[in-house]
Amino acid sequence: MREQEAPQNLKEALEIIAEMRRAIQRLEKENTELKAQLEAARRAGKRQATPFSKGALKDNPKTPGQKAGHAAVNRAIPTRVDRVLKAALPTQCECGGRIVEDEIRQQYQVDIPRPIPTIVTQFEVSIGYCAVCGKRHQGRHAEQTSDGLGAAGVQIYC
Repeated sequence: MREQEAPQNLKEALEIIAEMRRAIQRLEKENTELKAQLEAARRAGKRQATPFSKGALKDNPKTPGQKAGHAAVNRAIPTRVDRVLKAALPTQCECGGRIVEDEIRQQYQVDIPRPIPTIVTQFEVSIGYCAVCGKRHQGRHAEQTSDGLGAAGVQIYC
């Protein structure tokens, strides 16, 4: 009876050994991967540059900003203007040259003092250039809160 049991036990022992070898290989592989992750984490802690990095870049990232042809988003030009002030150009450039006026553009400032009604001021901003050096110049009024024109041409002042 012992002779019949021996091959059976040997067969089971070999299967157990083979299973243990597979487990050891799997654990060694996992151990190697974890060591690599630990080393990467240690290096990242010492690195000074780009601490805000989020890892690997995407293969096909989206382009930033609005889609082409989208509607502009800015404050509408007021329908009512209570007063008009002129923002004249300086008389002379820093280089000593004469400033030539090119155009006049509008900038609006909406003053919202509460509980009094709003006061809308339109600034006639003169824009020009130096006849000598060609430098661009823009007029400025003492009551203007910004030099912005175009999309930034309407400000709210509280």
